[in-house]
Amino acid sequence: MKLLGIRPGAIVAGAFAGCCSLCIAAQSEMADGPNAATNHAIVSDQPETSLQEIVVTAQKRSENLQRVPITVSAVSANTLEGMGIESTTQIAQVFPGVSTRVTYNQLEPYVRGVGTGAAGPGIENPVALYVDGVYYGSQVATAFSLIDVSQVAVLKGPQGTLFGRNATGGVIQVTTRDPSQESSGVYRISYDNYRTATGDAYISGAISQDLAASLTVRYSGAGEGWGRNIATGDENHKLFGDKDFHAKLKFTPDDATTVRVSGDWSAKTDNLGPNLVPVHPQYMTGLLPGYTATSNPWDNDSFLPNRNRFIADGVAVQIDRDLAPVRLVSISSYRADHLTNQFDSAGTPTPGLGIFIDEHTDQYTQEFQVISKPGQWLDWQTGLFYYRGWGVDDPITAVIYPALSAGPTLNVVTDTRETTESAAGYFQGTKEIALDTNLTLGARYTWEHRTFRPSQGTYIGDALIATLPPPSYPLNKTYEKPTWRVALDHRFTDDILGYVSYNRGFKSGGYNTHSADNPPYNPETLDAYEIGTKTEWLAHRLRANAAAFYYDYSNVQVAKYTTTSLIYNGAKARIYGLDLDIDAQVTAGLQVSAGIEWLHARYTEFPLAPYSTPVVGGGALLYYTNAAGNTLNNAPNATATLRFDYNVPLPVGSLNLSAANSYSSGYYQEPDNFLRQRAYNLTNASIAWVSSDSRITLRLFGNNLFDKAVATQLSTLSVPPIGYVADYAAPPRIYGVSAQYKF
Repeated sequence: MKLLGIRPGAIVAGAFAGCCSLCIAAQSEMADGPNAATNHAIVSDQPETSLQEIVVTAQKRSENLQRVPITVSAVSANTLEGMGIESTTQIAQVFPGVSTRVTYNQLEPYVRGVGTGAAGPGIENPVALYVDGVYYGSQVATAFSLIDVSQVAVLKGPQGTLFGRNATGGVIQVTTRDPSQESSGVYRISYDNYRTATGDAYISGAISQDLAASLTVRYSGAGEGWGRNIATGDENHKLFGDKDFHAKLKFTPDDATTVRVSGDWSAKTDNLGPNLVPVHPQYMTGLLPGYTATSNPWDNDSFLPNRNRFIADGVAVQIDRDLAPVRLVSISSYRADHLTNQFDSAGTPTPGLGIFIDEHTDQYTQEFQVISKPGQWLDWQTGLFYYRGWGVDDPITAVIYPALSAGPTLNVVTDTRETTESAAGYFQGTKEIALDTNLTLGARYTWEHRTFRPSQGTYIGDALIATLPPPSYPLNKTYEKPTWRVALDHRFTDDILGYVSYNRGFKSGGYNTHSADNPPYNPETLDAYEIGTKTEWLAHRLRANAAAFYYDYSNVQVAKYTTTSLIYNGAKARIYGLDLDIDAQVTAGLQVSAGIEWLHARYTEFPLAPYSTPVVGGGALLYYTNAAGNTLNNAPNATATLRFDYNVPLPVGSLNLSAANSYSSGYYQEPDNFLRQRAYNLTNASIAWVSSDSRITLRLFGNNLFDKAVATQLSTLSVPPIGYVADYAAPPRIYGVSAQYKF
C-alpha cells in the first residue's frame, strides 16, 4: 500500500529495530469476542443466566472491568450492530456522558463536558482516540466506520499517565478483530429508505502455521440525500461513496513473540456538511436576503453547495515479546489524511462568503512499553511515547462576494503549517498495602514543541492587493508538564469494589491553522477527584457501577466560529456529577442495560467571553462580558441510555429483538448560552432472524425512529454579517433491511 508520501517498509523496519525496547498495546475486548494477544479472554463457567465477563485494558493490561478502579464502559460488536451503531460519530448514543459534534467531516467528542468544537489540521481533541493502541491525532481521521471492530470502550476522565497524550477529557479505545488460524468470514449487505446500499466483507485465515491474515472491505453509497438545497435544486446531506479497506497480519514465530502488521485505506465523498442554515430566519442580517425555510430541517438554501472529499491511510506494526519477568511491546505507526471541503459560511442564497479548504495531516508515533508479569510484589508498567505531526492548510480560501465586500470579489488565501513534536515518559505501579487494598501511583512527564508558519494574501482575480503583516505572536512554542494519578481501591467482597482517585490531565497549547492572524492558545489542565463502586449481585446476573466526580478545570480551551472555527482560552470551570451503569441478565434470553449521567458543568471565571444578542431587522450584536456561571459547551445536565436484547428460540433458528434509546437534556454550544439544542431522544430498534447454525442473519432495522432533528453545530457567525447558523449533520429516520452470512 502506498501511503501519502511515506514508504510503509520504513515503518516496519523501524518497529522491528525497536522490538528490544518495551511494552503492551492499549487494546480492549469482550471476553466472548475474538482475542488480541494483549487481551486474554476469560472463559466463564457461569450459567447462561449470568452476565458475560468483560475484559478491558484500561490500564494497559488485561483485566476484568469490575476490578479496574476507573470509570470505563465497553460494548461489543454484536451490541453495536443491534443498536444500529455503524460509525464513531454515533457513539454518544451508546455511552451516557458522551456527546459529539460532527463538522467538516470530522468527529468532535465530548466526555463529561470536556472536548472541543474546533476544526483544523493540527488541532487535537481532549478526548483521545486509540485504535489497537495507535493514537489518532487528526480529528478528521476519527470519523470512521466500525466495520471490523470487536469492542469500543470509553474511559471517562483525564488520563494523566498511561494514555496521557492530550487526554483531559478521556479516552475512546477501539479494538479491531485479530486474524485467526481457522478460516472464517462475514459477508453483509444492507439497503435503506434513502436508497443507501452497503456491502462489506471480512475474511480471516491461515497463510502458514505461524502466519494468519484478515481482510476487510466495505463500500457504501446513497441514492438520495436527507434534504435539498433550495437555491441549487441539488440533494444535500448525501453520501456519494464511502470505500474502506483494512488488512492485518499476525505472525507468531514462537510462543513468546507476536507481531501484528496492519494497514488501512479509506476514501469518502459526500455533501454531509456543513450545510449551514439560519437557526431562525429572522436572526439573519438583511445584507444577505432571500433565505427560504421549509418544513424539512435537513433542507438548506445556499448559493454554494457543500462538497467533501476525504482520503486516509495508515500502517501500524506491533511487536509483543514475553520475557520471564516482564512483557515488552513496541507500537509503531504512520498515518496520513487529506480533506477538501467547500461550503457557504453564512448559509444563504445570496453569495456572501464561500470557504474552500484543502488540508493535509500526517503523523508518526512510536511507543515502547514494559509491563510486569502477574504475581510480583508490585504490578507496574512503564513506557516512552513519541509523536510527530504535521498539519497543513494548502490553502484555505475565503471568497468574499460583492454583497459583503461592497466592491469586487476578494479572495483571501491562507497557507499555514503547524508541526508538533512531543515526547513523554511514564510509570505506574499498583501495590497491595493491606488485605484486599491496593494503592496505585503513576506519573507522566510530557514535553512538546510546536512551530507555526503562516502566510496570507488578499487577491482580486490574480492580482495580489494585500499581505498579512508578520505576526506579533511567537511562531515557536514549547510546553512541558508533569501529570499523575493516585488511586486507592478496596475489595469488600469478591463482587464489590470501592475506589477513590485523583488524576491530573494536560492538553498542550497550539495554533489555529485555519486562521493566520489569531494568536496561539495556551495549554489546559484538569484535576479530577473521583469516588466509585463496582458491584455484581444475584449470582452475577446484575451489575451496577457508580461514580461521583469533581473536576477543577483551568485555562479551558474554548472553540468559536468566525468564518471557520478556532480555539481561544477561557479562564476556569468547575464540573461535578454522577455516573451509573447497570446491566441485568433477566432471563437466559433477555439482557437489559441502562446508564445515566447527571452533570453540573459551569464556568467559574471567564471575564471576556463573546456574547451576542439579536437585533431588530436581522443579525446580531456582538459584545464581550463575563460568562461566570454559564454552562460549558456541549455539556448536557443529564444523559441516559436504555437498551434491551431479547432472544426468542424458534422451531427453526431464533429471533433477536433489540431496542435502544439515548436521551439528552439538551446543551449549549457557546459560552453565552444563547443557542441551545433542546432535549431529545434517539430511538433505534431491530428485529433479526438467526439461523440454527448462526450462519445466516436477516435483519429489519430502524434508527432515529421518531425522526428527531439534532443540530451538530450551533454557532454565532462573529464576522460581518453577524448571524446565527446551524448544521443538522445527525441523520433523520432511517430504516431498512440487511442480510449477513458468516462461516
